[in-house]
Amino acid sequence: MSARRALFDLKVRLAGGRPYAEFLASSGAAENSTPHELLAFQARQADHLVRYAAESTAWYRDRIGSFLQRDLTDPAVFEQIPILEKEDLRDHYDDLLARNSRATRTAIARTGGSTGVPLKVLKDFSVRPATLTWRLLGWWGVDPSDNSASIERLPWHGWRSAANRAFWWPTRKINVDAGVMTPERMAEFARAVQRIKPRVISGYAASLHEYALAVEKNGWQIPAPQALSTTAAPLTRVQTADIERIFGAPTYDAYRAAELSLIAGQCEHRQGMHIMADHKLLEVVDAAGRRVPDGQPGEIVVTDLMNHAQPLIRYRLGDVGVIDTEPCRCGRPFPVLKSLLGRSNDVLRTPKGSVSAYSFASIFSNNPAIRQYQIHQQSDYSLILRVVPSSTSVTVNHLETALAALAHEFNGDLPVRAEIVSEIVHIRGKQKSIVSEAPAPDAPDPTPT
Repeated sequence: MSARRALFDLKVRLAGGRPYAEFLASSGAAENSTPHELLAFQARQADHLVRYAAESTAWYRDRIGSFLQRDLTDPAVFEQIPILEKEDLRDHYDDLLARNSRATRTAIARTGGSTGVPLKVLKDFSVRPATLTWRLLGWWGVDPSDNSASIERLPWHGWRSAANRAFWWPTRKINVDAGVMTPERMAEFARAVQRIKPRVISGYAASLHEYALAVEKNGWQIPAPQALSTTAAPLTRVQTADIERIFGAPTYDAYRAAELSLIAGQCEHRQGMHIMADHKLLEVVDAAGRRVPDGQPGEIVVTDLMNHAQPLIRYRLGDVGVIDTEPCRCGRPFPVLKSLLGRSNDVLRTPKGSVSAYSFASIFSNNPAIRQYQIHQQSDYSLILRVVPSSTSVTVNHLETALAALAHEFNGDLPVRAEIVSEIVHIRGKQKSIVSEAPAPDAPDPTPT
């Protein structure tokens, strides 16, 4: 063991005490268990959380009290618990707090609001979110005591940031705010990366790609990390190739949410994402909230098994995904989220109804001519496919196949055209693939008469 790792472990014990030690022990036990043992452990944890929430929170007391006489370890029973919506968390924040939440170590996590109204959640801080990532780092050949760099929303500001850096020294962690990536800040970040030589660089997908292109354009000499980690949105095939070529390292996907921290992540085989089933219960459900068969798409709802300060049970994230029918060849016991298909509220409208974008997103994400894309629906329902091309030789003519596929999705009823653009602006580091100004089918006609 290196001196740096020994010092790192000492600080972990000092900072977290027994909760850290217990979490790390249970984390190792989960990884070495069988799939059956892991799911049985998950069911017991979920049963405990539901009963705790019914006893400790005003919100759940009325809504799930009737379930306490039933076998909550049975998935068929658990999936009957009402889904918690983001609006519930926003409008009933205090009612969702456990009565002893202020007596435990807690911290408020906030969403950026890039996909809707900003939210906050009170999280049990007995085990800090960073520890949930250590398992992934090990899979990627990175030690948690290694230097790291990230392009995300800044987790700390002012004296908190300075104190955090001082505490973890000699491990060095640097960050650039994904929402304020000016040329000057990216250049400063590049110099910091050159100085500390991080073993892992992580970030929002669109922001990491933007930074990679800046590195190439400016000729900054960036030492190759061991791994690159992206989150917040799927990358196109061209974006992935750009990032890996420029940084000289493999890219791994991770699925996170500010309200829940790490949910799933890729192993060394990079085929789907392993669901962290020992601390998250992820379900893929239909419109009625019932689980769909593995291999079929549905909305993702997640239960955070670790948060006893403000329990989130069957919390709808607004994402659409598919559970793999086959285990990963790595042999680990964690179930696999085969793919994230997009946001459930990313829809394109027709006068007759709506079409979810996830059903055809791969048409664009796998197109070798497309580096980035965004579909902009006008108020008259017409569609503009805006594309940042993979090279200067790409013209609108190269997008005919993609345009035809898009038109086909709507049976030729909607006018479709393409535009070549130099950039697609992201929102606080996160890029929206669908922007719609079209009215809902039952909304008043916006055109004046």
